[in-house]
Amino acid sequence: MKKTLLALALCAAPVIGLAADEVVAGPIVVNVGPRTATVVWVVNEGQSTMGESPTDQNLTAQSLRVRKTTYSGLKGGTTYYYTVPGAGSGHFKTPPAPARANEAATTPAPYTFIVYGDTRTRHDVHAQVMAAVEKTDPDFVIHTGDLVNTGDDIGLWPIFFKIEKAVLAKTAFFPALGNHEKNANQYYEFLDVRAPYYSFNWGNAHFSILNTDVASAAVGTVAQDRYWKEQVSWLDQDLEKSQRADFRFVVGHHPPFTAVSNRQGDNAHVAALIPTLEKYKVTAMFNGHDHNYQHFEKNGIRYITTGGGGAPLYDVDMPPAYITKKVEKTENFVRVRVDGKRAIVEALGIDGRVIDTFELGPPAVGK
Repeated sequence: MKKTLLALALCAAPVIGLAADEVVAGPIVVNVGPRTATVVWVVNEGQSTMGESPTDQNLTAQSLRVRKTTYSGLKGGTTYYYTVPGAGSGHFKTPPAPARANEAATTPAPYTFIVYGDTRTRHDVHAQVMAAVEKTDPDFVIHTGDLVNTGDDIGLWPIFFKIEKAVLAKTAFFPALGNHEKNANQYYEFLDVRAPYYSFNWGNAHFSILNTDVASAAVGTVAQDRYWKEQVSWLDQDLEKSQRADFRFVVGHHPPFTAVSNRQGDNAHVAALIPTLEKYKVTAMFNGHDHNYQHFEKNGIRYITTGGGGAPLYDVDMPPAYITKKVEKTENFVRVRVDGKRAIVEALGIDGRVIDTFELGPPAVGK
């Protein structure tokens, strides 16, 4: 694969400003497509204090500012290298460019992606998970939500980025909202997320990323129901347009099924999506929320919960009958290796142990 050097172009004034500010997050690469990508980093411009008296200001907070550079005109299927003065260097791959209307589709080069989630607490365990992820050298990673414990607590985001830095300096990042993000502005700003739900293509796979945290999406049940209806309508159209993809993956924080007894029946909105997923022959759905590993199969669709990124583990004490393939109370992440029309899925532990493995093939074209 041809490797191209990509240097960030910064004028003299911003460089001087950057040198005076502390970089607390990034750089990372988001919104990656065949021809575009955005490099994001976060700086601390200072610290303010507050208290109940002029002499007792014991509360402190950083003043964080997001900086980013968006590139266009890139080449599909290419590795790019970047440098942000004062922040660091890294590299990432762009997905293959889609075939033009008058061209026959070609089989994309093999690619690997990682799915993980619920990294919000137990930072030492989160670090162990990311050390294991780093060894897999993925083309891109997907986070199933609950990146931090409280989305609007700006002090938590630098911790998250510090732990993830080694991995995110080498790949593209695609996040989903969790309930602990609480739809906070920081999630959108620090990751340059442009919409609460979105989709992207990579090779012969299509990915639909959902916001399943309906409670934080709007105020009041009427507005929440309207929001969810709009998202479901979007998903229906998104999946309909992607029927020629060999693999169709849906990602959301909350799972439709769970082996955790006291959480069963909690996610009626997501469970109601099952007919839509079956209608469009989705290959698999990836979720988090439950802090363990779970794998179910129903009507040809795999449902994988990978919520073992650092948050306290939950018992898997009531696996649903007939659809359960594997459940385990353990830290984990999932690796998917796609080679043509064949995909190998592995759930891996932080010690490299293979918890579960299975093969996926493309669903039939059509509804």
